[in-house]
Amino acid sequence: MTDYEKIQYLDRLRDTIYPSRKELYKMVVMSSRELNEGQKLFFYSAINGNYKPLRFLGRGGYGKVFLCQDNRNNFLAVKLAEMGNEWDRDACLSEIEINNQCKEKGILCAIPYLSGTTSFTKIKNAQLYGYQPVQFVMPIGLSYTNFIRQYVQKRSSGLSSTEACFLLYNMFSVIEEIHRNGIVHRDIKPENFMLVVSSSGNVQLMLSDFGTARIFEKTGMYTENKGTTFYIPLQLRKDQSMKMSTVDSQKQDVYAAAITAYRILDRFEPLREGTKKLQILLSYPNQTSKPSGCLDERLWDILKPIIHNSNNIYRIPTAKEVCKSLDRILFPNSKRQPYTGQYGAERQTQHDSPKPPSNRGKPTSGPKNGGHTTPSHDTGGFNPKQENPGYGIKKEPVHKAKAQYDGKQQGGFSPKKNSGGSSRHSGQKRKNGPEPDIQDIIKSLLK
Repeated sequence: MTDYEKIQYLDRLRDTIYPSRKELYKMVVMSSRELNEGQKLFFYSAINGNYKPLRFLGRGGYGKVFLCQDNRNNFLAVKLAEMGNEWDRDACLSEIEINNQCKEKGILCAIPYLSGTTSFTKIKNAQLYGYQPVQFVMPIGLSYTNFIRQYVQKRSSGLSSTEACFLLYNMFSVIEEIHRNGIVHRDIKPENFMLVVSSSGNVQLMLSDFGTARIFEKTGMYTENKGTTFYIPLQLRKDQSMKMSTVDSQKQDVYAAAITAYRILDRFEPLREGTKKLQILLSYPNQTSKPSGCLDERLWDILKPIIHNSNNIYRIPTAKEVCKSLDRILFPNSKRQPYTGQYGAERQTQHDSPKPPSNRGKPTSGPKNGGHTTPSHDTGGFNPKQENPGYGIKKEPVHKAKAQYDGKQQGGFSPKKNSGGSSRHSGQKRKNGPEPDIQDIIKSLLK
């Protein structure tokens, strides 16, 4: 299978598993809360610019996030942080610096900051008396945690092998992308993964909250360990003075992603205080057993060496190695080098090999040389050509006669059309007119 065919297959999985553009906005609004008087007072005391708060989306790493409308009637997410000490300043500066680095290098897996975000210079020169407001303006996004929980609720049988493998592959490929471009996050957790509508109109997985991140080409060795305790390897929790190389820091990200993957496969079951499962994950990770929702032993075989080596990070594989292992599950018949570049809705280079010639109007007797247009392995009951089991566009059944061209049956792989973007992105028109834009969608939900 060529890289082009792999990406086409991954696109089909994405469009079937992830919510459409309209569904994502609906899920964001439904998971938000009405503003109380205290939140309104905080917003108007901290905001800089013409933004109207509509709903409270939640609390970030060091700020509060609001669904807002600007003076051009665009709907955006605005995170407001209060900078009261040097640690706050460093976190805000890191956010801006990493975001600028991602834009310069064309990294598409970090949530971009838009016009209206407080500038790097203004944050750096701010006088720290009391609390100085800092704002970050960004596209609207849905928490990965909320998405997985709602998706699993719609699936009585849980995640199939292919669904679970795709979710993990997408997540680790995002981490591999930032590592490959010289960035280490240091606070990977489910809350920092977001589903965002990209500039192409597709729903894409992105990382947020780069306040503790570092560009490791500049930092070299350092001893300051960051992150949320539950997602930090046991070895680093025991030795806070341990010097961290760039590779060690990357493996901290990989460990945190493995714990996140464990929670996804465990259907985000609550880890209540005092429970045996929480105690094992915190203090005895090497005794962790397979999550209850993991139907494919191969996925646990990938995560187990990472989690069980919590006390020896040198034995934890890199994100690229994890992607290769997941690649072999998704594409078992592929003879080429596994595709480990960041998989998302937007890519500057879609494929390395030229697009295969079209079979339009030609009879097909099946792939040549034993090749496959889609993986032939067991997908655990999931087939992206079937009706969508969760979110995404549901395809109407097509009569066999309609699937012919000039009286000849069509073959080959056909990527799924209309991934949920608006008509201005996809060029598709519905029978009842173009798909409503984001303003129409959110206005109807807020009525």
